[in-house]
Amino acid sequence: MTIALEAKQPKYFLKENISRKLFKNEIIGKKLASRVISEVIGLDYNDVYNNIKLSSEDISFSAKTLSSNADVIYASDSIIIDIEVNSYNSPRKKRQLESYIFQLHLGQLKNHKDYVNMKKIFQINIDNYDLLGKNEFIYEIGLMDKKYHEVVSDIIQITHINLDYLRNLDYTSIKENKLMKNLYIFICGKLKLNNLIEDGDEFMKDSVKEVQEILNMKEFDFYLTDEEILELDRQDMINELREEVKNEVREEVENEVREEVKNETRKEKEREMIKEFYKNSVSLDLISKSTGLSIKEIEQIIKEN
Repeated sequence: MTIALEAKQPKYFLKENISRKLFKNEIIGKKLASRVISEVIGLDYNDVYNNIKLSSEDISFSAKTLSSNADVIYASDSIIIDIEVNSYNSPRKKRQLESYIFQLHLGQLKNHKDYVNMKKIFQINIDNYDLLGKNEFIYEIGLMDKKYHEVVSDIIQITHINLDYLRNLDYTSIKENKLMKNLYIFICGKLKLNNLIEDGDEFMKDSVKEVQEILNMKEFDFYLTDEEILELDRQDMINELREEVKNEVREEVENEVREEVKNETRKEKEREMIKEFYKNSVSLDLISKSTGLSIKEIEQIIKEN
């Protein structure tokens, strides 16, 4: 008896550079960002849309920052929203995301009085993966007490949206969930994208059209496959290892240089001491016993200018 194996369904994810272009579009991008922000934070859509603006500020304030290029940052007079699109998860990317939210906080502190007027910062991560593996669509992360799970500070609010959750859902079944509906375009392949055009509302049709026009490419070329994502993850890991090796080599070289400088400083002090002893009529034999140098080496040092 032959058992037919079910073919593995490919997974698609909108390329990060395309996602950034989509979110930064002055019309569709702002609408999409406003919809995502309003649903995640729980604000009125119109209030968000009318008050946020796309920010072009560089969030870096240190030359040692992992990366200063956040994906998309919107801001109003009271809040800053960092929207990050993540095709894969890695320790390097995790550190990068963590650095962004702290940089956005610290970047507001030009002097010690600025903390009074600091804007609250939200980081919204649109992930191709399930961060905690709990099969939840949304994970909200903040500063909480470990034992009682009570929020102790609202200075940090990080939201991870698990788009892998949508892969088992049909678009027609999630129309009532605005957040799911508006993010469905990120995990479509060519066929589902065509269905989205047929079944979606006018905003979704406009979003699809915008994606198609960004680089004038075919729909299918806008998506990464799961194999390509795994390769990106692998390359990131290789780059991480290379960076670690470079840092180790750099540290070894720096240690050697510091040791050489110390030795040279010690030798210089020793030479000055020998010359001082000689000026004060200390015998060469006694200087030799004190320093461990030969009389010939001592005579050479004394002759130096």
